[in-house]
Amino acid sequence: MDYRFEPSELDAIGIARIRRALLDKVMHHLSAPDENAVFHIIHAARKALKKLRALCRLVQDVRRAEFKQEDHRYRAVARKLCQWREASVAQQIARGFVEAATGFDEADRWSRLLRALQDEAPPSAQDAACLNNVGARLIHKLHATDLASISCAGTRQNFGLIEPGFRRTYTKMRKMYQRVTQSDDVEIAHDWRKFVKYHSHHLRLLQIIWPDITGRCRALDSLADILGEDHDLADFRARIKRMRSAPLSRHDIRVIRTQIDLRRAALRTASIRLGARLTVDKPADLVQRLAARLDG
Repeated sequence: MDYRFEPSELDAIGIARIRRALLDKVMHHLSAPDENAVFHIIHAARKALKKLRALCRLVQDVRRAEFKQEDHRYRAVARKLCQWREASVAQQIARGFVEAATGFDEADRWSRLLRALQDEAPPSAQDAACLNNVGARLIHKLHATDLASISCAGTRQNFGLIEPGFRRTYTKMRKMYQRVTQSDDVEIAHDWRKFVKYHSHHLRLLQIIWPDITGRCRALDSLADILGEDHDLADFRARIKRMRSAPLSRHDIRVIRTQIDLRRAALRTASIRLGARLTVDKPADLVQRLAARLDG
């Protein structure tokens, strides 16, 4: 499978296969994109880039400088795609509130905001051309350096290859959880989500070797979704302030912000509860369980 180590390839060969498959996916999504599917393409490309970054973090200790440089390159590509994603997410949030509205006034308020967002940032042929340009300039560089980086990835196999990166990421995830319980800062929660995703991707990479970890993977995905929605709502709340047109009255804006804040409060409660369950293991205990699987 594209994003799983086979039991016999937890080595540089496995890293090369997974990396190449993911790079090919990114290349495919960003080459001559369909203007009618711009946002879907961006979402798929960003998912593949996140998986690539998680792979780099898992095996970074093999050749630290090379993999750290690769991680920075993947991040640069992902940042280029963010401006298109933000417009898409804002419309999705407004549409969700329209569908969940319980009265005419509420539905009308959100519908007017949705129309304003659609008028402000419709997908276009120009967006598709920009994506193609991003793919041509940035992804080509990544693809060109792929084989050179892999050729010096080292020969360490099995547990020694992934243990430091696996431990470091999970330890950071636990520390970020503690920070989140002490602060409601949006960026702290966003940073926590990054490490939740990295840890989830690491487990996916090892799922064939550690099949009974499936339930944990699903819980991590749920947590990442909760944190992602919270961050999107925070960005959406700020975006309303920056809108060029004013489709709503000040009263309507206050009502909308209140609804957003109530939803975010519920998401925060859910994330802290789920996070407590997913960070209960000490890093040494979780690593020991993984080591037992690999030795078996």
